[in-house]
Amino acid sequence: MLITLDIKDSAYDKMIYFLNNFMKNDAKIIETSKHLDIDIVTEDDPDYKYILDAKEARKNGEKTHAIDDVIKEFE
Repeated sequence: MLITLDIKDSAYDKMIYFLNNFMKNDAKIIETSKHLDIDIVTEDDPDYKYILDAKEARKNGEKTHAIDDVIKEFE
């Protein structure tokens, strides 16, 4: 049986350790991926202004919401 898990970064090492040490006869790690897709935005990037605007809005008390929560409001 094959299962795919999405594990938080904070729990990744714990899960790998658990599987390798306590479940080694029952489970086999086929592939691991600790990939972070990070874009570096510099001051000359056209999107830099949006980042500054968002930081200022948060500093002034504006709340941010996950996109999934926003979509649920319109369903």
